[in-house]
Amino acid sequence: MLALPLACQSFSDISRTSPATRQLVSGLTALVNTLGGAKASPAPRERKYASLPSSMVLEGLRADFVEREYLWSGKITPELYDEDCVFTDPTLSFRGLATFESNLKNLDPWIERFVPPSSRAVELRSLRLAEGGDAIEAEWRMTAALSLPWRPRFSLAGSTRFTLGGEGGRISAYDEAWAAPPAAALAQLLTPSRRVVLRAPPPLVILPGFGNDQRDYSTPFGRPEEEGFEAALRRRGVAEVRTVPIRRAAWLRVLAGVADPRFWRADALPEGPAFAWYLDEARRTVEACGGRVLLVGHSAGGWLARALCSDAAWARAHVLGVVTLGTPHASPPPADDPTRGALRNLNLRWASRPPGVFFVSVASDAVVGDEAAPRGSAAAVAFASYRMVCGDGRVAGDGVVPLNSAHLEGAEAQLTLRCFHSINEPGTTRPTDDWYGADAVVDLWLGEVAEQLRSQRLRSLLPSFGRPASPTLPSKRMGTTV
Repeated sequence: MLALPLACQSFSDISRTSPATRQLVSGLTALVNTLGGAKASPAPRERKYASLPSSMVLEGLRADFVEREYLWSGKITPELYDEDCVFTDPTLSFRGLATFESNLKNLDPWIERFVPPSSRAVELRSLRLAEGGDAIEAEWRMTAALSLPWRPRFSLAGSTRFTLGGEGGRISAYDEAWAAPPAAALAQLLTPSRRVVLRAPPPLVILPGFGNDQRDYSTPFGRPEEEGFEAALRRRGVAEVRTVPIRRAAWLRVLAGVADPRFWRADALPEGPAFAWYLDEARRTVEACGGRVLLVGHSAGGWLARALCSDAAWARAHVLGVVTLGTPHASPPPADDPTRGALRNLNLRWASRPPGVFFVSVASDAVVGDEAAPRGSAAAVAFASYRMVCGDGRVAGDGVVPLNSAHLEGAEAQLTLRCFHSINEPGTTRPTDDWYGADAVVDLWLGEVAEQLRSQRLRSLLPSFGRPASPTLPSKRMGTTV
């Protein structure tokens, strides 16, 4: 909605939007403007440039999308727009850059209160000069977890056409389209996040990711225990939750791999010196539960969980299922393999995965890597990480692990979410409530785990002879509307 906020638009033809939806948006816009009080300024605007080449407009728009997240913040670069620019979406249309600025000035306190920067994201999927050079076209996706009591999640893909017909080559028309109907998109704001509750679940063991500490899953960044991943699982009926007791400094033990000749040949084994200490600690934690457990491996903890299960006899005795969260499953490029061959060798032996153990891989496409992004930004950090993991930094992923590496071939289910990799925002040390283990995200994958547990219980009641094999389910997208 060009006033509530600019990015809330749908199919490009405003006439296709129901009168009720248009009236609702117009009414809310009028209310926000009345409460805010800011009016469009009639004063003439000083321009820095007499004219703008299309290349400058394109790069300015890129900064508005990526750096300023204008789809949420409304912080556009006024220099790019003509004073009489017409802003149109399927719910609202008006003329005037000054009107746009006053609308957003009134809206900004509401956005910052209910959609703070830490809980929102904008992905610029493409930005290009249209054929003929008279317009710039963008494709994007915006997501957020709103700070409302019912914790709704918002996800919307769309496109925008910026017509370059204004004074000095500036934008004269802003036309935006959604990939979902306006009513459906707005309905997300009223839809509570559904909490999954597991019935009689097995003990659950969390396997930390590379560089992570046990405390990252219980009291992340020293925050209260009720904000941790473990507490989120307990609220969903998992009475026994344990995290493998790994301290951050313990990861220095991977350096023991330098004493292994296979390490230097990039042919290390998962159970070799670099990771044997981790696998031993994980086995002790699992066996202390006294029954079959559900393993939840975060990041590298996911492929290390698979390494545990490559001992089929041990897995049958101790493991019901494995869930991997943001795990690099695909073998990395040999030249940049941080596992020195351990993951590749695990994949080579994985054809004989343990029977009777289900697998669910969970990935994300929240961040697209961008080599040209500002240093230290989420997109720049993602580019470097993705390139190391899969050889291409210009793909989508969770900010650390690319989507094309994060799904396990042959898994019973593959889920793609819109969230970050870990407890901090990519490229920062700021905590986030939008990662795989956050309270607002857990239900998006735990429901599938509940289905797998039910299916496994049903299979256990079937005769052992003639029992059908578990089918591999198609990849699913969760937590989005498109």
